Amino acid sequence: MMSCQPNCTRITLLCFLCCLVFAPAFAVERIVLLLPQTTAEQAAASNAIVSGVQEIFGTQVTLVDRGLYADFSAAWRAVSHLRPSAVIGPLHEQDVAALVALAPKIPVLALNQTLKSHANVWQLSVRTELPVYQLALHLADKGVEKIVILSHQDAVCERLYQALLDVGSAEMIDWVTYHRQNELAAATSVLLHLTKGRARVQSLATLLARPLQGYPWVRQDADALVMVAPLADALTLSYQVDYLWGQALSLYWIDSGTNILSDYVRSTSNWGRMKTFMPAYQLSAMQRRSTDSSFFRALGQDAGRLLQLRLGRNVWDDGSILEGSLGELSMGEDNHIQIKLPLVWLGDGQADQVD
Repeated sequence: MMSCQPNCTRITLLCFLCCLVFAPAFAVERIVLLLPQTTAEQAAASNAIVSGVQEIFGTQVTLVDRGLYADFSAAWRAVSHLRPSAVIGPLHEQDVAALVALAPKIPVLALNQTLKSHANVWQLSVRTELPVYQLALHLADKGVEKIVILSHQDAVCERLYQALLDVGSAEMIDWVTYHRQNELAAATSVLLHLTKGRARVQSLATLLARPLQGYPWVRQDADALVMVAPLADALTLSYQVDYLWGQALSLYWIDSGTNILSDYVRSTSNWGRMKTFMPAYQLSAMQRRSTDSSFFRALGQDAGRLLQLRLGRNVWDDGSILEGSLGELSMGEDNHIQIKLPLVWLGDGQADQVD
């Protein structure tokens, strides 16, 4: 009777070699998300991030609650014991600084940024002032030299328009603040030097039997009006300025950050015309009139895309662009991810990206 041992040995060896060759292709990545869930608000944000990451990696993600640990070092030891392929998080700036100080040996995509850096830590963050910085560059590119500012009066708006003055080259020649939306008409009249109503101008044109040239009843010394306010106020002003001034004035809006997504979706057909910088997911939500997205979900989606790129061992230092849910993502200095938000044209009830 012939023995099968030599054949079995060859088959076993062949199987072993196949496992060595093909194992990397079928390896399942273990992704750990290090996020806070101590409060209801933190849990909602963390769950939205997890949902976004799962769109990229499926269910192969494990959530570790940062809030369960007294300090970051303890939280990181808990993460390390899980032996993950990569980590997404932490979310808070002080924890990112502590992470960098620990010099992690595994790939990490931090969801905030610090001045310090480490080769294994990519840092992704969207700061409130980002649209302000991009608006300053846009105004300089358009040759806008003089601006007037209308701002809602609160601490956030004050910080945003001050940031514009700090980084922008345009000169602010006038500035008016208001407290409530019912003060917008009066604030606009003061800022734009409105001295005559449209009905009176039309009566004058009828009397002269010819149309009036230009807009002599408004100030002529500004290139653009910048509004820092919630969206509902910006839409009201936009329609008002469009009615009184037409398109002779460039109007830009800086989101004060007090809006929820429903503010973007709840639109009316009588919008005026204005430009703004906003994340791509907000633009998409306005175009689809949907509420199935949020900032933290978009952050999770982009974190997943970036980590997928990282785990694929792809080189991403050639200036290439990754189209993300937040905007165009690119690698900056010291592994800090840069985000370019879309320039959006809001007009006549539509939201369209400007090339």
